[in-house]
Amino acid sequence: MECSLHRALQGTLAVLTGVRVKDLERPTPCASWDVRALINHFIGSARWWAATIAGDGGATDADYAAGDFVAAYEESIRIAVAAFGADGALAGAGLAAGLLSQARLAIPDAYRGPDGQALFGPAREAPAGAGSADQLAAFLGRAV
Repeated sequence: MECSLHRALQGTLAVLTGVRVKDLERPTPCASWDVRALINHFIGSARWWAATIAGDGGATDADYAAGDFVAAYEESIRIAVAAFGADGALAGAGLAAGLLSQARLAIPDAYRGPDGQALFGPAREAPAGAGSADQLAAFLGRAV
């Protein structure tokens, strides 16, 4: 897991190294996100997941794109890989179920709507027999 996670995060890092300050306000294929918002999402999400795994929970509204976002993401990689690699971090399949429970409490319908107008799409139905991770993705508006 740790090695796969590190490779995935390195792929995003490779893209970030090509982003320049002049690109931050440019649109992305997703109407809800410009490049700045996407960079903040990448960095903030990696740190949020690491905090969730470690039981720290700390969420922040920091604008990581305002500074050296490549260095911030490299630090996020170290934090996330360490958190997911810690003994017992992924013990049991309860992680996705716990995150689904948290998401159901934290994401009201007011946060849902069309792309470009809301943070999340409408909740979808997961296929019958879907595991917690797929149920979480469907709740967040993703097709599974």
